[in-house]
Amino acid sequence: MLEDYEGSQSELMKMLAEQNATPAYILRAQRVEGLWRALLTECEQHRNELLEMPRLRLAQVSAHVDGHWQQLSAFIDTQSVCRLETLFQRWQPKLRVAIAPTKSPRKIRQALDDLTVSFERFNKRWTKYVGELGLSEINYQRTQYNDYYLVEKSAALGSDKLAEHGFRRLSPVNEQEILAVHGCLPIPAIR
Repeated sequence: MLEDYEGSQSELMKMLAEQNATPAYILRAQRVEGLWRALLTECEQHRNELLEMPRLRLAQVSAHVDGHWQQLSAFIDTQSVCRLETLFQRWQPKLRVAIAPTKSPRKIRQALDDLTVSFERFNKRWTKYVGELGLSEINYQRTQYNDYYLVEKSAALGSDKLAEHGFRRLSPVNEQEILAVHGCLPIPAIR
């Protein structure tokens, strides 16, 4: 039907709109965006599974100091205390078994050591997972987007200048881009 069409650009766009046909450049952008969102969702799901033990360890530390994070200043620097408190507020981890608060430096230090080991183990597993992700399909689609989006949009709108408005070339997805969204855990600086 479209191959036999001989009208103006605006008539073509009107006809496509009447048929609820989405222009190719929009479909291409949606495909690239959909792949990116699916990748991030997959990563988030796997990351959440890996975070089970770090969350538990953070809940244990909080329980030992009864939520009084400043008590940790005797063991870790102020920046690390703030980061742990922020993570606790974001995650709201729950203990499976209640732990009584303690003033014992040995118990608090042991809980911090366990947390640090857990965070380090998470970071190792997480970066390994991200490094092994198959990114070839999303990067292929990004290359196709860079090569054809402007051509398709220009053809649909009948103007190269209009097609270029708001266009941004997409770089290949890499580990750093994923880690910028779903990063590693901050390792407390234990004294």
